[in-house]
Amino acid sequence: MSLGQIFQVPASIAAATVTFTASAIDPAASSSTTFSAQAIGTAAANRKVVVGFTAHNNASGVLTAVTVGGVSATALVRFNAADTADAELWIASVPTGTTADIVLTGQHDGCAIAVWATYGASSTANDTATSESTGTMTLNVNTVAGGITIGYSTFNTATAIAWTGITEDDETNMEYAVLSSGASLANATASTPLAITSVRTGGTGSASAGVTASIGPA
Repeated sequence: MSLGQIFQVPASIAAATVTFTASAIDPAASSSTTFSAQAIGTAAANRKVVVGFTAHNNASGVLTAVTVGGVSATALVRFNAADTADAELWIASVPTGTTADIVLTGQHDGCAIAVWATYGASSTANDTATSESTGTMTLNVNTVAGGITIGYSTFNTATAIAWTGITEDDETNMEYAVLSSGASLANATASTPLAITSVRTGGTGSASAGVTASIGPA
């Protein structure tokens, strides 16, 4: 059986779904940031909320905690690049409510977030990838049939960010042409790996960081 072979999700396993719900920025340096009343999708017993985080000049390292509506999230992937750009994905089981305060703990010099509602997904990552390439980030991950894949990246002084392999959901100017972008995909089949890139357009800034996580069905 060769690498790259496609596998269908068994009929007995319900496929997970993913929906982008919100994004926000805070250009202020802080050790704790609250994004109030962020949309987190339709309430459901099997809902898990994924929060993407990006920051620049983050020499102190990655976040130490994230809560969504008071529920503690678990890190799927955290990456603090050598140039002090930071990209992370966190997940929390939040079955009730349609909005929630998202609280980030950890020093950062301005940040952006993106939010996805997932349904029927696992709480842990099947595979993750990181990159600090300043031009084209390669963020390939092995995916599970019936699972989902989410990516989040940031580039300094870019004019646009484009994704391949997963579908772009959002692009946000954090500050001073520091762009952040999120993307996602529901995986009808498994891929080993799913080829993913996040590519900057314009600008010459060196700071960059990107992450992806594939998550199987629960």
